[in-house]
Order: sequence, then structure tokens, then C-alpha cells
Amino acid sequence: MIIILLLHLIVMGLAMFFSFLGVKRNKQMSTDRFNLNVGYILSFLLLFFFLAFRVNLGRDWDNYMYLYTENYQQDYSFSESLEFGFLFIIKLLKQFSADFQWLIIISSFLTLLFFYGAFRRCYYLLPLGIFVFFTQWGYPVVINTIRQGIAILSFMCAVSYIGESGPRAFLKYLGFILIGSLFHYTILLFLPVILIGKMRPGLLQLLLVPIIAYGLSFFLIIPLFNDALTLFSKYSYSVDSYSSDRTTFGLGALLVLIIRLLPLTIYNYVKDNYPVYVKYYILYYLGIGVYYAFFKFLMIVRVTFYLQFLELILFSLLIYISFSKIKYYRLYGLISIFLTFVYYFYTFGDFLEDQLVSNDFSLLFMDYYFKK
Repeated sequence: MIIILLLHLIVMGLAMFFSFLGVKRNKQMSTDRFNLNVGYILSFLLLFFFLAFRVNLGRDWDNYMYLYTENYQQDYSFSESLEFGFLFIIKLLKQFSADFQWLIIISSFLTLLFFYGAFRRCYYLLPLGIFVFFTQWGYPVVINTIRQGIAILSFMCAVSYIGESGPRAFLKYLGFILIGSLFHYTILLFLPVILIGKMRPGLLQLLLVPIIAYGLSFFLIIPLFNDALTLFSKYSYSVDSYSSDRTTFGLGALLVLIIRLLPLTIYNYVKDNYPVYVKYYILYYLGIGVYYAFFKFLMIVRVTFYLQFLELILFSLLIYISFSKIKYYRLYGLISIFLTFVYYFYTFGDFLEDQLVSNDFSLLFMDYYFKK
């Protein structure tokens, strides 16, 4: 486990370093938009090889392998599936009799393409975004869900256009939502969030978002949801299968909660000086409220991943502002980084146990195949 942990840290550190060089070059170009350069390319390629050539890693690995290797009969009709993009990739690869690993390679490329795209308009946060991606829960989600991981990061790209005026911004927002729906149609549930674009709530008002979400779900939505499940018994597994092992609140869960509350310490500063990020706060804490309220309901929890993934932006912003904008906030930045590493080291063993499909796995350069 130590070797695997070191590999993760080395890849994360090098990717952060290369992306930092990319940011530095970007600033030298005197542009406020993502400017492609060698630093960004090197960080992208490193992460791409790390993700694309993994083997037997991710809880859904066997499901995707079965889906790909068996005679897959789904067609492009609405009666079979709405996720045309994923089906198209499978059918295209099958036309060339490509190995299953190519599906992982292409999905990894798309995942990272949208990941970097999400930071296109805040490129200076990219190195910290890579840090958050590895040390919190972005990486486990994208290697596990694959299709939804692509859709989630496409949603992050869409969010960057919320609040902008003009038809072009709306069309770009809509475009990323529709692209994401080609891989996981649950993203369509978030089409209405564009309406929050002009909202500028105060800190207390912002805190009401997760509180109200939690209250409504506990007193109203959960009872209705339980009643609805009796009509659709095939979905009852989403509660029953996960209830017994999802009700404890240990040290790891406490650390996560503290980490998730830390961005609130700079909210007023962000609201006054970086109002473009207010939309991330609203959506993120809405997702947090729903997540904790529906902790036993896997289907709903999976949907909240779209909103919770905005942590990649908010937590990166917290560290960035703490060290580069408000010197007396550096303590918050140090505490944030320290707690993140504590959580990362504390849960890494559980991550491996949870995500490894078998003992025969590889993270890089396909050595699994060389051994065979």
C-alpha cells in the first residue's frame, strides 16, 4: 500500500508542478483565459497515462468489462438508452475489435478534457484543483462511475457560464449539459440551475440553503420517496442494500464535514471581490444539504455528486485566496491543507480496499499486460 500511496503522491505532485508552470506561462501572456502551453500539456499527459492505463481499479470495472465484452444489444433508440455518446464509443470500438482497455483510455481522455475545461476560466486554480482531485474524493468517483464522471465534469464546465448575459453564454451552458447527457442523462436534472446566476445571498442566507434542503427532505421528501419505492420495487435496493453500512459517523466523516465547511470562512470576501464564484457556493452547499439528508438513498446521493464536485473549485479557491490575497487568512489555508492530508492518509487504505477489483491491478503503463 505504501508504494501505491507514493505513486499517487508523485503523480499528483508532478502534475501540480507542470500545471503551475502552465499557470506561470499563462500569466506572462497577460490573458485571463486558459492559454494552452507546454506546462498544461505535460500535466494533462501525465494524468492521462495515470488514469487511462489503470487495470482492475474501480468498483464498476467488472460491470463495464462485462458490458463491453458481452454481446451488447442496445441500440440508439430511446426505448433502450439515452446515453448515445457512450453507446457510440462502444459500437465504434467494436467495429475495430478493440480491447476493453481502449474504452478506459477514451473515457479517461474525456474525463480529463472536461476537468481542464472546468478550470479554463479560472486557470490559476488548476494546480490546486489537481491537489483537491487526488486528496479528497474526485479521483475515486471518476474511476468508479466512469460515465457519470464525464457528465459531472461536463456540468462543471457548464456552471462556469451561469450568470453571464447573452445568448452565447446560455448556448455554451446548454451545450455542455447536452454533451454530458450523452454519457449520463441525470445531468439534465440540473438544467434549471442556470436561474441562480444573479443571486448574491449573504452568509446567513447561504447557510439556509443546506438547512432548508435537509429539513424539507427529512420531513417531506423522504416519506414521499419511501412511498414511491413501494410502487417501483426494483429500486428498493437503493435503500435496503446500503442502509446498514452508511449510518455511522466516524472520524473520517467528521473530517469531511469540517473540510466542507471551511470555504464558508472566506465567503464574504469572495462575495465582495470574486462574485463570479458565488454560484459555486450556492450549488455546492445545496448539494451538501441534500447529500446529508439522503445519505441512505444511493440513487439520490449519486445525483448530488454533480453539486458536490464543485468542491474542486471552492476548496482550491480557499487555498488560493488564503495564500495569495489575504495574508492573515494563511492560517485557514494551512489548516485546510493539513486536514485534507490527514483525511487522505486516514482513508487511503479504505479507498484501495473499496476500489480494487482484484489483486491483479495496475495504475500505470499497463504492466499488468506485460506480466500476462
